[in-house]
Amino acid sequence: MCIRCLERLYAIHAAAIGPFTDVMILVHTMASTKNIETQHRLLGLLATLLGVSGDSHSQKGANIPENAEQLLNSDSIGQLCQFVSWGHTNADQVGNILSRIVADAESSKVLITDGSSSQAIKGDDNNVHSAVSPLSDSGYPPVWFVASTSKVPPPPDTIRGPFRVSELVTKMVDGDLSPFDLVTASHVEAYDSDVTEDAVREALIDTGKWKRLSEIWQLRWQLCTDGNSSGIYSPSEVALLSLKALTRLVDLHRSLDSRGVPYVPIPTAKRILCGLARGVSDSMDTGASALSIVSQALLCNDSRVIDQAAELLYKLTSYNDEAMSKFYLTGTFFFALSYTGSNFKMLASLLNETHLRQHFRSGFAAAADEEELPLRDRSVLGNLLPEGVLCMLVNYGPKRFAEAFVSVADTPEVIWTLDMRKHLIEMIRQHLGDFPLRLLQNNTTEYEYCPMPGVAYKRLEGEIFCHNYYLHNLCDENRFPNWPIAEPVEVFRACLERFKKQVGRDESAEEIALEDARIALELGEGDGSKELRKAYRTLARKYHPDKVRSLRRSWLLSLLFCLSTQFAVIVVLFVYSILVICLESWWA
Repeated sequence: MCIRCLERLYAIHAAAIGPFTDVMILVHTMASTKNIETQHRLLGLLATLLGVSGDSHSQKGANIPENAEQLLNSDSIGQLCQFVSWGHTNADQVGNILSRIVADAESSKVLITDGSSSQAIKGDDNNVHSAVSPLSDSGYPPVWFVASTSKVPPPPDTIRGPFRVSELVTKMVDGDLSPFDLVTASHVEAYDSDVTEDAVREALIDTGKWKRLSEIWQLRWQLCTDGNSSGIYSPSEVALLSLKALTRLVDLHRSLDSRGVPYVPIPTAKRILCGLARGVSDSMDTGASALSIVSQALLCNDSRVIDQAAELLYKLTSYNDEAMSKFYLTGTFFFALSYTGSNFKMLASLLNETHLRQHFRSGFAAAADEEELPLRDRSVLGNLLPEGVLCMLVNYGPKRFAEAFVSVADTPEVIWTLDMRKHLIEMIRQHLGDFPLRLLQNNTTEYEYCPMPGVAYKRLEGEIFCHNYYLHNLCDENRFPNWPIAEPVEVFRACLERFKKQVGRDESAEEIALEDARIALELGEGDGSKELRKAYRTLARKYHPDKVRSLRRSWLLSLLFCLSTQFAVIVVLFVYSILVICLESWWA
């Protein structure tokens, strides 16, 4: 009641009260309390202090910059990111409701009207805000390993697992698990691989992350609460308030000066959230980057969380070339295009801001000039979206793109249907594997990027696309009479180039190339698209430039560490020898 009174009082009289100088006390109390209700009340008070609360008495918000200034540190931002990741504990994830949503939207031109799981199965109304989901998690992969010992890392014979969160709850109730036992989460890259529960696989255990159960925030909130585990806010509301608070911190300092020139260095909140400042990973109990956690919030099943996360990512990547260039490694583009909602405007703005500024190309394409490459090769979305839809984003902007993406269109400029979007979502979900399910078990699991093979659409198999137009529809005078052509000369030139390629095709060479590709991918006779995509992912994890660079970097760091250690030993021995010689001379 005291916290609630403080929240209402500050919401009404913020201007008279002024800055609240003890904001960090609230942050530390939220991190240490075991009472979920107290934690949510403190989060509501913190949101009110920042002017982002949903309270009806604070619609205008308390614009007190001094309150936000106190939160510009890795501890505060790290804890807010933990709250953002808590949104994944909604039991019915977006991917699980896709088939039901599509079935209900067959008769509509719009895929769905909302991205939230409004039709999701609910548990007991009294436990809707429970820290532990009342729904069974039997369909989710087990990720947690436990060891009842104080030795770090624990001996292999003491390790048990992997377990799901519900199984850990049962063990805690039965007294087979305590808050002082060591726990760690499995670390995998192939999210489509099966993990057997009857054996501990050493390769899957993240041995460098053993911690006491009470030190893992998610497990402490789910297993070590005092009394009733129900809270004030739902997981989605907790994530939404935290995203609004982080957005407030990013907006605190401008990125441009009065002349429109970006500030160098970039504002503090951006540096911490994008991993450009040291220390933020130390405040995260899993070492996951804050940018990855915010990006993965796009996999939540609440439309408000999706929009707020997209807005925050848009602001983080604006005037931030260092974070922008490798932004695709977070998997944001996969997460955004796999979203099933129709509220796509903010996501479209994010895609428009970032898709042409990614440094993802290699070989000739990386060295070539932008004007020498077609749009499909310049955009990180080129393998995912049809050229017509992609041109809508480039030529008409995010608003027109969002309208086309969530509707049905069959014009000379864009061909897009509900089945095509459903196919895109299914392909992305297949590529992501069980990663969205792992997020419910371990909220701060960081996505291991793997390039995705191109998506083929059956509807476009017989279509020819030349410079922003599908020729079949463009030539259909009955359906599209007098359709305006923006650059007729360029369209004619593109048609000539396409005709030359068609005339100069060598079918025998194409068959040889297909056979070589089948051998390289180790595909057998009769293998379908599923086997093809799996083989592609396997080779991409091994040979993709981003993976190779990361392996080289880790190898070099290990080598430098070994060399520096040996050098330090030599220096110590040398100094010791000099001291011994000097002492002997002095003693003589």
